[in-house]
Formats: sequence, structure tokens, C-alpha cells
Amino acid sequence: MWILASASPRRAALVKDAGASVEIDASAYIEDNTAPVTPEELVRRQALGKARDVARRRADGVAVVGADTVVVHAGEVLGKPRDKEDARRMIRELAGDTHTVLTGLALVTEAAAHTWCVTTELTWRALTDAEIEAYLATEEWTDKAGAYGIQGAAGAFVTARRGSLTNVIGLPVRFLQARMAQHGVEW
Repeated sequence: MWILASASPRRAALVKDAGASVEIDASAYIEDNTAPVTPEELVRRQALGKARDVARRRADGVAVVGADTVVVHAGEVLGKPRDKEDARRMIRELAGDTHTVLTGLALVTEAAAHTWCVTTELTWRALTDAEIEAYLATEEWTDKAGAYGIQGAAGAFVTARRGSLTNVIGLPVRFLQARMAQHGVEW
């Protein structure tokens, strides 16, 4: 068994659907998307912060996985929107263009800590103002990096994807399974 340091219901569903023997324990780590580092380093640091936070609270030495996902467009890190207006701004920026989704992963064991970054590239079709407003009305944008969930209505905006779909949802499952196996942690 291992621990997923996450409050995300999407991440929990992904690992459980993939047959993981996992415990979910939300981290109290506070994300800060304004750190003066590259987006790749940002998500790796934040994933490690989440995993270490949970590992510190545990005395049983169980492996802990942390994850952090952001959307990057035109060099700007788009985390979770503050409100509907912020979500509207993000969706308008992404419409008709290509962006990347980065998920930082951290695996903390008694022996070591390892971090990785997985990237997926998405292209969206152009959207009308009416389509944007209809999407915002779904409320799917809340608590999601880049103000969208590809597994919901925003999936219809995507015209091209290069990379892992589960990465865009919040956890690159196959990549994580392989790295855990390399480090002797049973899925």
C-alpha cells in the first residue's frame, strides 16, 4: 500500500480505477504558483511539498506520492481560477491556441525522494463568446488548473493532443506506475 497526498477527487478516481492499493490523505501544503522558477520546477517542487507534508505526519514509513498540475500558455502558469472572471480570462486565452499541461510528481519513501514532470500538449479550437459562457455556466472550471476539465464539456474544445490524457486530468497513471515499480513501490 502507498499514500496519495491529494484532495483531488479526480486523482483518487484515476488511481482507484487503475487498481491501486492506495490510501488517500490530503496534504496541507499551500501551493504558490508565483515562485520565480520554471513551470517544470514549480510543479516538481509543489508535488514534493505535498508528499513530504503527508510523509512527516506518518510514522509508518509508507511511500507517499504527491502531484501538482498546472496549465502553461504563452509562458504564463495558469493554476486554479480565483473566480468566474478569472476562469473566463483563462478560457479565452486557451481558445484557438496550443498550451501545455504539466504534472509534477513526487515519490517519497524512507530511503529517498524522487521527482518528475510529465507534459502533455493540447490544441483547442476557437470558441465563441456564447460557447465560453455556456462552459462557465457548467461550473466544471472550479478547482481545476487552467479553468477546465478535459474529462467534461471542455473535452469538445480539443482538436489535438500530444501526450497522456490522464496527465491532463491530473495524474499520468502509466508513467507513475512505471516509476513506482522502478523504486520498488507496489502499485
